[in-house]
Amino acid sequence: MNYWGYRIDSKYAYFFFDEVQAGRLRQGWGYKDSQNLRLDNIDESARRNLAIFNKVKKGDILLIPHMREWDEITIVEATMDFSEGYRFEIAHVEKDDDYGHIFPVRYLKKFSKHNYRVGADIKETFKCRSRFWNIDRCAEDIENILKIDEKDLIEKSGCNWITFRM
Repeated sequence: MNYWGYRIDSKYAYFFFDEVQAGRLRQGWGYKDSQNLRLDNIDESARRNLAIFNKVKKGDILLIPHMREWDEITIVEATMDFSEGYRFEIAHVEKDDDYGHIFPVRYLKKFSKHNYRVGADIKETFKCRSRFWNIDRCAEDIENILKIDEKDLIEKSGCNWITFRM
């Protein structure tokens, strides 16, 4: 099993979350038929998604920032190898026709990256600006988060200021 960071277009965060709830993880750069990753002569603009196509396997865990709230992370599990479960179907979201790359997943939970139960390595990995990257180094922290009830992960932790009098 591998662990991946996976970015979406946060402009339509609620659309993406609804899709995940329905078992579909979508990715952008799928706004024309020639970007279908199953084509032999794939459009150059979609080639950057081939890493996802070839690497994500059934049982892998993906962490997706900004899916509903800016500082929340959504965790999903791949229900098939990407290369087997992938399909291409352009979505019509508001005025945009895009997000045609679809991959089958199962929603696991979401958490606030500012929750005190979230380790520094997980917070640090989301400084990466890539669309897709390996986060196996965070495996132990992710597995610990998966054991915690979601309601205990959503609350944000802040500083508790204590005033001392001399």
